[in-house]
Amino acid sequence: MEHTEVLNLWKMYDDKVEQALSLNKKNTQEILRIKTKSVLSEMKPIKIFTLFVGIIWVLFGGTVVTNLFVYAYDKVSLFFLYSAAAQLLLTAVAIGIYLYQLIMIANVNISDSVITAQKKLSYLKGSTLWSAKILFLQLPFWTTFYLSKEMIISGNIAYILVNGFFTLLFLYSAIWLFTNIKYSNRDKKWFKMLFGHRLLTLLNFIKKLSSMKKVRIANNDESQRIQATLFIDEPFKESIEKIRRKYNPEQYSLIGCHITLLRDDELTDIEKVTKNLLELNEHTLVIDFGKLRRSDNGKGVIIEGKGSNNSFHSLRAKLLANTEISNISILHPHITLIHPRNGKCTDEIFDELKKQKLPSKIAFKTISIIEQLNEGKWNIVNQFNLK
Repeated sequence: MEHTEVLNLWKMYDDKVEQALSLNKKNTQEILRIKTKSVLSEMKPIKIFTLFVGIIWVLFGGTVVTNLFVYAYDKVSLFFLYSAAAQLLLTAVAIGIYLYQLIMIANVNISDSVITAQKKLSYLKGSTLWSAKILFLQLPFWTTFYLSKEMIISGNIAYILVNGFFTLLFLYSAIWLFTNIKYSNRDKKWFKMLFGHRLLTLLNFIKKLSSMKKVRIANNDESQRIQATLFIDEPFKESIEKIRRKYNPEQYSLIGCHITLLRDDELTDIEKVTKNLLELNEHTLVIDFGKLRRSDNGKGVIIEGKGSNNSFHSLRAKLLANTEISNISILHPHITLIHPRNGKCTDEIFDELKKQKLPSKIAFKTISIIEQLNEGKWNIVNQFNLK
């Protein structure tokens, strides 16, 4: 057999393997899409039914309680009136969560980018538990709605003590359940007894689907990066962007002037970082800056942070708490004027930059989660305001 024939046979084999791999990827995606649609579709009927019944109950009960407040406030038991009002209010909140879930179910798309889909699925999982938490807050009101002023005045101490005991017990139970109903407790016996197999299956599938989205990106040979970023606003934005637009137009077109807070290799668990961001109790972050410095063998130019900037490092540690990142590396805050990846600084350009008036202190009020697909433009997918 000649050398060319061997090469042709080898090429034919490669083509067949490539076709098989491509078909396998498509089949995997289609199976995932069908399973997702099936599981989420199963959620719709029960939620629509619950929403329908709940709306009727709140409208009917709300009408009755409102009329009692307006026309018979002095004639009915205030225990009944306020207990019923509290129950209806909590039910209305739960209905709002159910409506939100139906909207989220309709908007979940397996073809979305990883972080977008993960965010939707994370909210869906969280709202599923929140509806249960809210409804359990009704417990103590079931021990007070039948009380009356006359029953209290009658002086039946034994009855009052027993009823008071159960009211406190139900109140404690409601607060305890509200605090402890969360995904991290899903494997505990009380959680399984309370919610059964169906909810656990749903929560675990949502978690699994979130992970499978990452696999889908890898299988499709798509590159995806996620970072936490501090974008620079006015009055400093325009002057910095003017420099970047002139000396590093390619990087300027990809992303606005910013300081990287968390690199993509640190954002391995976006759910936990998002949870940390939501629970953050930080005020405006202020960063001090020093002089210009050339980087990467003179190719790039940055405005480097000045001093310790402890608040910046502390913020990084709080965002990465309870994640897989145990040893947090030191990342010095800096603003990149010329990126060495797609720009090049010369001695003449650096001399020009040194003449520019640059900021010595910048206050940041917003943390942005940004995503880049296939080395394209960075897009903001979520933002969190500092106090």
